[in-house]
Amino acid sequence: MDMFLNILATEIGNTILKYIPHSGLYIAGGISSKILWAIRSPAFFRALLNKGRMRQIIQDTPIYVVLADELGLLGCRVFCSRMCREIMASSSSKLPSRL
Repeated sequence: MDMFLNILATEIGNTILKYIPHSGLYIAGGISSKILWAIRSPAFFRALLNKGRMRQIIQDTPIYVVLADELGLLGCRVFCSRMCREIMASSSSKLPSRL
């Protein structure tokens, strides 16, 4: 588990340095919400901040862990709702009554 957390922290740090997400970095997925206790640990933050002179960039970037289950399904629902609204708004086509 320690090796996994070290690699995860290192890659999160690399991602922050690569994309410089000023508004923050969101970590999603089933594993991250289940190991939240470990992500909050001092060892995780040591590995995350182990970037030498670039450390300040990582410290200044908010990191969020998405706790929502089935995030992909929620995204599909939003997409489908938008598509249905567009179809309904279109004057040339209508949804079947059974949809």
